[in-house]
Order: sequence, then structure tokens, then C-alpha cells
Amino acid sequence: MAAYCYFLESPRFSLDQENTRKAIDELQLFINYYPESERAEKASELIQILRDKLERKAFENAKLYYNMGLADDYRAAVIALENVLRQYPDTKYAEEIEFLIFKSQYLYADNSRVYRQEERFNTAIDYYNSFIEHFPNSKFRSEADEPEKK
Repeated sequence: MAAYCYFLESPRFSLDQENTRKAIDELQLFINYYPESERAEKASELIQILRDKLERKAFENAKLYYNMGLADDYRAAVIALENVLRQYPDTKYAEEIEFLIFKSQYLYADNSRVYRQEERFNTAIDYYNSFIEHFPNSKFRSEADEPEKK
């Protein structure tokens, strides 16, 4: 019941997630101690709900750098979005994350000094190729094909 109380205290994704992490820890501890309990399956479901909340928070925080729209923020967006993919490799946001990584790198290169642009555009091309390889029929495909028009 204590673990469930932490679950109930878990706030929406945009707020501090301390109680979310506590709830996950407590629910996992319950599952470890009582794997045969009739409530173990429900505890697993609650853990997945909480992990989805943490995943969304990480994604939205990373996307914030892209939305700020400043040259240095685009580089920060690339790093933060890559970290989300590393932390949540099976994320439901993967398509948008890979697109935003490409677009952020493209905009970073476009806003760079001329002597740095070639290297940075080449990196953007690598991200584009990875995006197209993973999501050939993406809803972001047309914008990825012509990023300067959007």
C-alpha cells in the first residue's frame, strides 16, 4: 500500500518526478519480495505507467532546447535527444526524436561559422541517413528532405 501511495503522489510529467522514482523503487521492491502475489502483475503495470511518465518528461525536456531556436541550443538539443534515445531505446517517440536530432544538427550547421559548416552539415547528413533508414515512411519525411523550406 505504501508503494501505491507513492504512485498516487506521482505528479504529471512536467513536474518534479521524485515521487515517481520512489514509486517505481517501492513497487519493484514489492515485486521482488512477493513475486507470486496476486498484486505483482498490477504493480508491474503501475511501474510501466510511471516509466512512461519519466520517458515523456525526458523527451519534452530535450525538445525544449530545439524549441528555443538559438544556435547553441540546437547543439544542446542534439545531445539531449541522443540521451533520451540512449536512456529509452524502445521509446514511442523515437521517430520524432531522430527527426529532431537531424533537424537540430542541420540548423546548428546552418547557423555556424562558414569554416565549421562543412563538418557540421556532414554530421547532419549522417543523422538524416539514420533517420531515413529507421523511418523510411515517416510523417516527417517531406520536411527532412527539404529542411530549409520549413
